[in-house]
Amino acid sequence: MVLSPEHERYEKIVGRFVETLAEELELDIDPLGCTTFKRPELSGGEPDEFFYIKNVKFIQGKTRINLQEDPPPDLVVEIDISSNSKDSFTVYAEMGVPEIWQYDGIVFTINLLEDDNYIVVDESLAFPIKN
Repeated sequence: MVLSPEHERYEKIVGRFVETLAEELELDIDPLGCTTFKRPELSGGEPDEFFYIKNVKFIQGKTRINLQEDPPPDLVVEIDISSNSKDSFTVYAEMGVPEIWQYDGIVFTINLLEDDNYIVVDESLAFPIKN
């Protein structure tokens, strides 16, 4: 599938936003871009961007991530300009990804994993609002 400039633009913007939030909050993160996650018992998932935040210490310095041994990413970003990533949500839920940020060109949602399904919420688990 060929991605559009619009898709790539939003992917970069949301990725930079995550990195800026982490920098401002002085959080150590590992932004790992796009990859295909596969597990023998599951189909694959291919996020547009993904980040290790709370579990960064478990994967730093690794050249390969093995989801049978390593934790799933803390945050996945899906940009749904020309396709819908909802099918991937099932894969991410089975992997145990706690949070997905999704943008369709109009609406931005934060989706948290609850009881094996994602629910739309107002506050990020990865970047909670501190009062």
